[in-house]
Amino acid sequence: MRNERGTAFIELAVVTPLLIMLTMGVADFGRALSTHVAIRDAAQEGVRFGASQPADADEIVHRVIANTKNPLLGPSNVQVTCSEVASPELAVTVEYDIEFITPIASLFGSGMTLEATERSTVFSDDACAATP
Repeated sequence: MRNERGTAFIELAVVTPLLIMLTMGVADFGRALSTHVAIRDAAQEGVRFGASQPADADEIVHRVIANTKNPLLGPSNVQVTCSEVASPELAVTVEYDIEFITPIASLFGSGMTLEATERSTVFSDDACAATP
């Protein structure tokens, strides 16, 4: 009976760190998923506005930044491009670097870059006038 209690303690000592790492990994995955959804929604808001006013790139960037509070975005996270190949198309790309909280995930790098790109046809006569 005494050996069984010692075995149970050793099993607990081995399994507990693994469960903690698993829980932290799930938290990292949840944070990454939530952040990706937020930047995708922000890019959608920017492209929705830009489809009617593609000449105002600064306002498109402002709309993207104002649409999300978590994560905090800056102008360097947002890229607006407009092409007039066949039909005018506006693309808004949002990039954000996320840091891992799980120590074991840092073996694969300290974080990852999340990116969301949304595209739309331009519905304005002044298509791509001032967009970079």
